Amino acid sequence: MFGPDLLFVFKGESVRPETVAFIKEQGTVAINYWPDVSFQAHGYWPPKTLPHYDWIFNSKSFGVQDLQAQLGVANASFLPHAFDTQVHTHVAMDANRDNGFACDISFIGNWSPKKEALLAAVAEANPVSSFRIWGSNYWRRASGLKTRFQGYPVLGQEYARAICASRINICILSEKRAGASSGDLTTARTFELAGAGGFMLHERTEEAMSYFEEGKECAFFDDAEDLVAKIRYYLAHEDERRAIAAAGRQRALKSGYSYDDRVAAVIEKYYELRSRE
Repeated sequence: MFGPDLLFVFKGESVRPETVAFIKEQGTVAINYWPDVSFQAHGYWPPKTLPHYDWIFNSKSFGVQDLQAQLGVANASFLPHAFDTQVHTHVAMDANRDNGFACDISFIGNWSPKKEALLAAVAEANPVSSFRIWGSNYWRRASGLKTRFQGYPVLGQEYARAICASRINICILSEKRAGASSGDLTTARTFELAGAGGFMLHERTEEAMSYFEEGKECAFFDDAEDLVAKIRYYLAHEDERRAIAAAGRQRALKSGYSYDDRVAAVIEKYYELRSRE
């Protein structure tokens, strides 16, 4: 007989209300983890289905209030992004192992107008530096960055290798989307870049700065001009950059930023919900 203890759905854009209702009828606790900025910008079903879960974890701190205001969902809490200790781990690089990943500056992530504008400023200010972009084919629309785009995303161990082979990893946050009260304040890369031991130059937000100490565990930038200035500074200060990268990795490992820690919070909530029955 079909009757799992826990249904855990990661986003679940195509999951329908009747599916969640059927599984809950079997005595199953249903939990969703929503990792995006908006609940309204990912198809027809999420706004219909999310109210049917027993609990929703949201990776955006503002998402809990958005859920209440837009969908009337109160059974939700903030659970930040994280890094995987088995995947996002430090990979020692040498001349025989970088396989084309080595570069001065990199950005790994999806295209958006804001990201294109910031990275175009970086490319213009660093014409002779090796600067690489990995991500989806949407980057092909960025005509001024065609020579920087590598033509594909990097995933899994390749992702970790690309992080470690880059002297500076830029972390730019996504813009506000339809149905969201804010743009990103942190993202998955906030934790993955540090967890893998990469030097992270992160867009400044108060939330991101609560996870890493500026100038010791991470560097932050305010705008395009500041981003360009910070890149120039840290490319010229190798020892300082390496020390910050190492300290950032230790902070991620010691402060509970891994998926193991996030899963522990999910399991704790499962037992709490089960005990209410």
